[in-house]
Amino acid sequence: MNIKQWLTDKGAYQIGVQLYMAHPNANSNLTRVFLRKETPANKQKLKYELKKLAKSTTQSVVNAIVDTVHLPVQSKPQKETPGQHQKPNTQAPQRNAYQGLHIKDLPVELHSIYIQQKADFQLACSLKLQLNALPAVAEREALELCIKIEHLFDGIATAWEVFDYYKQHKTVLDLTPPSFTDLSATQLIQRRNSKRASITKAEKRLQKYTTDRALLGTKTAIKLIDRRIQKTEATLLKHKHELTQLNKLINA
Repeated sequence: MNIKQWLTDKGAYQIGVQLYMAHPNANSNLTRVFLRKETPANKQKLKYELKKLAKSTTQSVVNAIVDTVHLPVQSKPQKETPGQHQKPNTQAPQRNAYQGLHIKDLPVELHSIYIQQKADFQLACSLKLQLNALPAVAEREALELCIKIEHLFDGIATAWEVFDYYKQHKTVLDLTPPSFTDLSATQLIQRRNSKRASITKAEKRLQKYTTDRALLGTKTAIKLIDRRIQKTEATLLKHKHELTQLNKLINA
């Protein structure tokens, strides 16, 4: 049984835990919580985590398809000596990395997000130390800390996606979220669930556009779908940013 089958068939809790543990992206802290005891809260959290892992697996497959279909950029041919053949280029393509990105490299509109993600990282480190210090019987407290830590890192990942969007498109997104202060605790959770559904729809649409792009042959068609991809990326980032704000209000 794989993760998608477990989600579709509403599989047993212990099997779900085994599937989670076997995944390379499993969180060791959450694994420890899941192994302690089956509770309604743990089962709900396990289902949510497996849904996330299922999405990441699907995205990897799409990326593999795109990488296979796209033609590589040709480099200038090197001179060969008689009887000698060129060696294939086995160097892996460089990925986007912004370890050296500083606040001065970003427009003023993104400074608050840059500062916030740094503060969130420090808070996540503090919560991790608190989690390590908990006794084994403090299951509820451990689960609450794990969820808070995960939400913080989700927000940090979203912030870097915003930076990546700016670096790629030279466009600053308007990420001002709507006001959630008038919502009750129940309404906040309902809004968060709705926002997660919107994120799932946007991700599926983005995957479809990305896959379709690899099969197009004309520049006009590629240009058109590139505009759709950029618009969907912007919508997805706005949804994720609002989800981050909702998580902070719910965890407050």
